[in-house]
Amino acid sequence: MAVIKCKMCGGDLRIEEGTTVAECEYCGTKQTVPNADNEKKIKLFERANRLRAACEFDKAAGVYESIVADFDTEAEAYWGLILCKFGIEYVDDPATGDKVPTCHRSSFDSVLEDPNFELVMENSDAISRKVYRDEAKAIEELRRFLEDREWEEADKYCEKVLDQDPENAQAYLGKLMAELQVMNRKELVDCAEPFDVRDNYNKVLLFGDEALEKEMRGYITHINERKDEERRIAAQKAAEKRKRILSIAIPAIIAVFAIILVVTKIIIPGAEQRSEYNAAVELMNSGKYQDAIVAFEEMNGYKDSAKKIDECEYKIADSLYQKALSFYENGEYKNAAIAFVGVGDHKDARERSAALWNDFVERQTIACGDYHTVGLKSDGALLSIYAACCTYPQHTLTQKRLPGGQHGSCGFYGGVSLWVRVFGLRGRCRRSG
Repeated sequence: MAVIKCKMCGGDLRIEEGTTVAECEYCGTKQTVPNADNEKKIKLFERANRLRAACEFDKAAGVYESIVADFDTEAEAYWGLILCKFGIEYVDDPATGDKVPTCHRSSFDSVLEDPNFELVMENSDAISRKVYRDEAKAIEELRRFLEDREWEEADKYCEKVLDQDPENAQAYLGKLMAELQVMNRKELVDCAEPFDVRDNYNKVLLFGDEALEKEMRGYITHINERKDEERRIAAQKAAEKRKRILSIAIPAIIAVFAIILVVTKIIIPGAEQRSEYNAAVELMNSGKYQDAIVAFEEMNGYKDSAKKIDECEYKIADSLYQKALSFYENGEYKNAAIAFVGVGDHKDARERSAALWNDFVERQTIACGDYHTVGLKSDGALLSIYAACCTYPQHTLTQKRLPGGQHGSCGFYGGVSLWVRVFGLRGRCRRSG
């Protein structure tokens, strides 16, 4: 008969060779036991179970691996590996007093799907297989609560564990997962916001080992980096959106300003100029040529305003020409001569004016005196003497046309003659005999 420690309470458990299930006389728990067919194996189990009971799961797993290496059909060794993987410690249920498993290493993977559990089932007999399956289901309880999204029940389960072990980091991790509503511990990395301000997180860091602390801090770092990247991408997208908006808006604004510019600088002024142009044309058509010329000159070359000015000037000159022609036809030669001079180069006005001045003689009695100024009037290349202010007593000066800058003499009745030198628009005369 061999003696090993109870997996639940640590009491002595006496087993005989061939026995696979035993009941502890101290805690009353029915449990699986290794086959007591080898002293070395029993001693290895004692050491492994002691380490696991002290929550030194990695060391305990190493011993269980040694057992498996030497005794590869020992179901209890494979079960020991499962207990170490999930960090199982059996504690009292406050409500029932029964021993229940608490997961110090809650991976929240299915125990029933673990490869070692398959080996447990393969190498156990019918009696022990049922016990293994019942214990596996008990371990599955927390994972099931989380998997079924029964967050409140999962939290209650963790509270039961903490009632027995207030410093159980895995229980605080379970509570954190229930609080964040994630089914698998690896899903913590996908949380929308960092959870390092939560009390359960800080309890995990406080009571967890170095590996668990590193894992949890890694989740927070990843979330923060993801948030930074999301903000960067969001800012980049916002900038690109603004750029697209500006790429559309700026040309649109330019187009609007161009339209405003066209309307204010071209269309409206053009409309105003058209209106002014039409008004000037109306003045011209109504015979108000001088007013029309003023209006067309203010348009600064709009349309054919320069041509219209020429037309108006022609109309004015033609009107004066017709008036001069009317004087001539009515025998008013003096008025005709003066009127033709005012017409300028219109039609044959200059020729008619010259002919009239050559034929027209004006006699006038003037007073005597030397070196008096003679009034001259220009009609182009020739200068005409209109009147004289130096004369000889009782004589009359005959007015004639003289080429500019030449001497010429005017005949006087009474045998007295004067000579005149023409200087531009004014001249002098004196008696020559």
